[in-house]
Amino acid sequence: MAFILAADTTLPQKSEGHWLGIVNAITNGSPQAKIVAVEFDTRKSYQEDIDDNHVGLDVNSIHSIEQESLTKYGINLSETYLYDAIKVRVQYDGKVMNVSAKTNKTSEYQLISLPLELSSYLPEKVFVGFSASIGNAIQTNCLRTWEFHSSDVADEELEMLWVWITVPVVLIVLSMIAFYLYWQNKHREQPEDAYPRIEDQI
Repeated sequence: MAFILAADTTLPQKSEGHWLGIVNAITNGSPQAKIVAVEFDTRKSYQEDIDDNHVGLDVNSIHSIEQESLTKYGINLSETYLYDAIKVRVQYDGKVMNVSAKTNKTSEYQLISLPLELSSYLPEKVFVGFSASIGNAIQTNCLRTWEFHSSDVADEELEMLWVWITVPVVLIVLSMIAFYLYWQNKHREQPEDAYPRIEDQI
């Protein structure tokens, strides 16, 4: 099963089994996939998979760019009956993708923290949800509850606007100060010119 951010809701053809319903043999690893996913893998489908109990971050591919085994944290995705629930938090602050997990028997552990520029892989508007698939083996994917919160980037835009506005204002103020000092200095020189030293007149 995977939590996904996708450009559209169209299900790729022949994306069953190990493709997790998000890519297929043609789109896997291609920019045209336009999908970012956090996978919860209970099978070691590829040599690159670290084990059959891990969380992975996928970008346009089912081959994770970052993955972490849950075994060393005492969490097993295939034995959910051992816990009240496995709670996973996926956070993105515009620069870094963070994934953490906990159960009623374990603390919350930071699993993945990776710099990621989503705008390089996804359009401005995306669909958020879950995807799952099975192959020859049978597996039950159970999602009890989930919440999604997003925040506007207006604060960042205001910060940029503040920078661009402040720079010209500072330049104008400095120019006014320079002009005032020049005028004041010029004004002080005029009395000396009006009354030259007597030695210069002889």
